Amino acid sequence: NSKPITFFEFCDNFLELKSKEINIVTYRSYKQTLLKIKGYEKTNGEKIAFNSFDKTFVLNFKEYLEENDFSHNTISKHLKNLKTFLIEANHKRLINNPDFNIKDFNLTPEETTAIYLNENELKLMFDLDLSDKKHYELARDIFLIGCYTGQRISDYNGLTKESIKKINGRDFFVIKQKKTGNKDNCPITKEIKQIMN
Repeated sequence: NSKPITFFEFCDNFLELKSKEINIVTYRSYKQTLLKIKGYEKTNGEKIAFNSFDKTFVLNFKEYLEENDFSHNTISKHLKNLKTFLIEANHKRLINNPDFNIKDFNLTPEETTAIYLNENELKLMFDLDLSDKKHYELARDIFLIGCYTGQRISDYNGLTKESIKKINGRDFFVIKQKKTGNKDNCPITKEIKQIMN
């Protein structure tokens, strides 16, 4: 008689299978969610099993994350990830809690305020003399490359000489986006050229 599978074993197996079709950023996000549930389990001293998931769990888990200073949208993301595991577990008939309702795991993300810098602010930053503070200078330069390419940090952080290609006589960064897998050609602006020099 084989030992019944635990909730966390089930999630790990499910992620293994899914890892072929999801990108690394999404995979890490699911892993993060499982870590949060383990943290919650430790704090609450209740063993998490397939039948732990009902409205009370959602409220307590939400409260636990709020107490740990997670934003509404991060909490919403973790509940959405958890929902993916639970839909699969329920499909495999591993949940037999009459109080389980997948709708309880919906949390609408809040509208976020887009914060951006305008051309002038970027220029002020670009012109700032930080030569006496080398680590500030490097941080500023990397930040500006992010601004001038308009890419996610996970994409512009890995740029190397090999990322540069000439297209019709102009220099571009060829970036394969981690999140979407899309290839992007970013023109290397005169500002980026100055930073690189």
